[in-house]
Amino acid sequence: MDAPISPELTLIAVAGAVVFGASLFQALTGFGFALVSTSILILFVDPRDAVVMLAAPSLAASGLAVYRARADFQWAHVRGYLGWMAVGLPVGIYGLDAVDPRLLKGALALLLAQTLLGPALGNLLAPLRWRSTSGITGGIIAGSLGAPGPAVVAWAHAQSWSFPVKRACTLGIFALVELVRVPVYAARGLYHGSVLRTAALLVAFALLGAPVGGLLARHVGDERAQVLTKAAIVVLVVLLTRSALVEH
Repeated sequence: MDAPISPELTLIAVAGAVVFGASLFQALTGFGFALVSTSILILFVDPRDAVVMLAAPSLAASGLAVYRARADFQWAHVRGYLGWMAVGLPVGIYGLDAVDPRLLKGALALLLAQTLLGPALGNLLAPLRWRSTSGITGGIIAGSLGAPGPAVVAWAHAQSWSFPVKRACTLGIFALVELVRVPVYAARGLYHGSVLRTAALLVAFALLGAPVGGLLARHVGDERAQVLTKAAIVVLVVLLTRSALVEH
């Protein structure tokens, strides 16, 4: 009789597939690693554990991506925004333990839906104090959900920069935020047991997915990639909303 597969190995297999796919997704679209991976993984594991274990692979994926786009990264463009994110980040990090898992899933569903309106929202709010509002909101979301993408992307889209600069600056913000989240989570003792082991292994899956996504991007094309992205977001919104409503 075969020995049963341990729950930890099952978790690593599921999480590895999710992280590989999310890294591939980000290589295709320029954003979405944390948002996609967190949205899927919290359907299988405790949402708080998912947020913590995905911080390190998110750092790896975003760091690799921004290194490749380093020629387009402009520190002057992002330092003010990062300052506002620093205001909201502690609120999100220290509020992680107090958030109901159903609210985490519901919030992620709303964030995913908002990405479909990101460009329009950015243009609508461009005349307002969008940098401070988006930065603080993005910091709170980054700390509690690990997925500041919608706020950051909407703000970046409202700028007059070229697309390569927008993409590089967005990825740079993601990487710098993760550089804060990972040590803070570690200092709070949130990396423990299977969470620590899984997080370490997921870094490799994140680094493997990026080059595969880069190869696909050259064959798929921008227009088809956008269609696939929107379809994937709709599916995730439905799954997260259903899970949030039926969870007890």
